[in-house]
Amino acid sequence: METTKTRQTTPRKMYIDAKVMSGVRAAFMDENDKVLKYYDGPVPKFMPEEHWGDYIRLEIDLKTGRILNWDATKKNVGTFMNDPNRADNFSDPEPDTEPDTEPDPAPEAE
Repeated sequence: METTKTRQTTPRKMYIDAKVMSGVRAAFMDENDKVLKYYDGPVPKFMPEEHWGDYIRLEIDLKTGRILNWDATKKNVGTFMNDPNRADNFSDPEPDTEPDTEPDPAPEAE
């Protein structure tokens, strides 16, 4: 009887393509993890790749957790966050509140 060995491979990176159904909720935080502003709206233009306002596309290095298709030199998040044309999409945090980082519970199967 012949035995064959299965070679295990370790993935190097992962691509995530996600369709945003009802908008993005993001918390913009300072260096002390204090929430500066919340954003509710379409996928921001500074996000990587073509996304048409309703997709998120990320390429992640699985060893480091780094987002590979994020170019911080081309992203001006501060300008985006302070754009008066987007004021309706931003809200200030309530005093002494932490960001809501827990995902909404999945709907129960019927």
